Amino acid sequence: MWSRQHSELWSAALVLTTAGLFASPSRAQAPPTPPRQPPPELRHVFTEALPYVMQTMFFLVGSQGIVAIIERLLGPRDAAIYNVAFLILSAVYLIPTVIYTKYLVGKIFRWWAQDRQMFNAAFHVGVAVLLGLGLLCMAIVMVAAPLPIFMMACAPAALSLVR
Repeated sequence: MWSRQHSELWSAALVLTTAGLFASPSRAQAPPTPPRQPPPELRHVFTEALPYVMQTMFFLVGSQGIVAIIERLLGPRDAAIYNVAFLILSAVYLIPTVIYTKYLVGKIFRWWAQDRQMFNAAFHVGVAVLLGLGLLCMAIVMVAAPLPIFMMACAPAALSLVR
């Protein structure tokens, strides 16, 4: 049953909706457009992008450079064995790597430049969280992978490094 109160509410809603549909657009104020800025100079863009470029280069050298060093020191066979074990572990640790490189790096660089206290807090918490995530990944691999297969992949690489 409709009461008088319900009818009044619906009437008020209908009036407000109709008034909004037929309001004159010329009366509405458009937000002012900001003044157009000239594009940044290439030198400025390069200096702003330099931390990201260096992070990518150091990541590649740190992750793949060891294979080249092993190849020069021990030979191509040992480097290939090491690389197989390294790729297995890289696949396992893909989630922590993606979290760090795609989510945290930009924020960490910004905090380094603008908010050192936040940078320190994020750095310490991030190290602890990513360490825990890495240990969790390690535990999953140790439980999921049969020991003989894991040893066949990783033991020759470890032995080639010890020689």
